[in-house]
Amino acid sequence: MLLDLKPAFGFQCPACGYVEAHRVNLFDFSGAAVISFKCSVCSTLVAAAGRKRGKGIWLRVICFFCEETHCLTVSLKDLFQGRSRRYLCPGTGCHIGAAGSAEEVKELVADFEEEELAPGPTEDFKAFFFNPDVMYQVLNRLHETAKKQDLGCSCGNPGLAVDVYPDRIKLHCSLCNRSLVVWARTEEDATVARTLKVIRLGDKETVNRAGSRSCSRLEVDKKER
Repeated sequence: MLLDLKPAFGFQCPACGYVEAHRVNLFDFSGAAVISFKCSVCSTLVAAAGRKRGKGIWLRVICFFCEETHCLTVSLKDLFQGRSRRYLCPGTGCHIGAAGSAEEVKELVADFEEEELAPGPTEDFKAFFFNPDVMYQVLNRLHETAKKQDLGCSCGNPGLAVDVYPDRIKLHCSLCNRSLVVWARTEEDATVARTLKVIRLGDKETVNRAGSRSCSRLEVDKKER
């Protein structure tokens, strides 16, 4: 049996939404070494991995969907034998990563780009949010916008920090400190979110596209007023 010594890990950037596969050498996991994976588009840290005691690799993935860091275990045996698998966000049921043979991982992450949120909010999702159905719709809109690389800041930063609260989502640019709050409490908030085809912090069009209701449901910092 041929051993696969150069598998791949695939992730979606939690900041800009870019999906890509990262090739690694299994010998890099020797000792206490920690491998960091960064987005090739915006340089955001997307995941880290290291050797576990025994025959596994620990993997910490920053989730694009819920902004939590998920702790996973990858089997070294599976990697050596070229077996691939995908990993899910426990809250949304969406794919957040993949590990295995380089060719299969490239195919798996390509599927991520076609994926939307799970068919409906999971129980964990429902327990956290003020209005789970509306939050689901708003997250889905942001997900679609990020996939098309239409989510960023007018200062040129494509990697926005995303804070998810029970009733709103805050987008923040660490370079120029602009921010935008997208509310997710009512059906009208979901309608507002659906109008946001392109989101650029600092661009008046981002707010104006939402119409007259945007001023009350989309909040911008003092730089935008």
